[in-house]
Amino acid sequence: MNAPAEQRRYLRKQVFIAAQIVFSGTAPTLECTARDLSLQGVRLRLSTTYGIPDRFDVIIDGKRKPARSIWRTCTEIGVMFSDAPQRPAESIQNEKDIAPLLELLKMAAE
Repeated sequence: MNAPAEQRRYLRKQVFIAAQIVFSGTAPTLECTARDLSLQGVRLRLSTTYGIPDRFDVIIDGKRKPARSIWRTCTEIGVMFSDAPQRPAESIQNEKDIAPLLELLKMAAE
C-alpha cells in the first residue's frame, strides 16, 4: 500500500517551542508545545484537547495568530493559521465552549 501524497503547500520545520492557546481576553491561556511549524499552520502538543474549541488564537514566539483546528487527537491539535480575526459572536461562543475546560483547570489548580 502506498503512503498518501504530501498535500502541504509550505515546508514544515520540526520545532520544540513553548506556545499558548488563547480563547478570549478573559480566559486564561493554555500552555502547549509547538511542533512541525510552517507558514500555514502548526502541530500543538498539550496535556488534553478536551473542551478546546475549533477556533482560537495561538501565541508562538510572542506573535499572536488566529487559528482553527484541522485535526486532533487526545494530546495534539493540528491547526491552520487564518488571516481573519474572530468575529465577536464566535468569541462569545468560544467562551461557552471552553467552560468545561476552565472548570477542569480550576479543579487541577486546587
